[in-house]
Amino acid sequence: MNPCVSRKKEIKEIIPKADYDKGCAYYTQGRVVSYREEDTEDAVKISCKVQGTQLYTVNASYSARGLAAHCTCRRFADTHCCKHLAAALLALNASQKMEIRATTGWRKCSRPI
Repeated sequence: MNPCVSRKKEIKEIIPKADYDKGCAYYTQGRVVSYREEDTEDAVKISCKVQGTQLYTVNASYSARGLAAHCTCRRFADTHCCKHLAAALLALNASQKMEIRATTGWRKCSRPI
């Protein structure tokens, strides 16, 4: 199954289309070069490196309360969302632990951690 399709609707409710499309390309090209996941009592936290024009670090935490994320790229600093975050969420989705549900508190990219 194509990982960019399996949760496309749910991820697109959080990530703008242009960022999602580029992030999907990055993910399928293998640009998520390192990935670490930590389960806590009430959240899952990820930390990964995504290769773009340089190596960017993405950190994200999600729980029933929503998504908090940060990327070291300039676009994220300006918009609180980016293609690197989209690629990271697709990697999380591929780990089979992601259950994004807009109806249970997920919000669009708006706040960094």
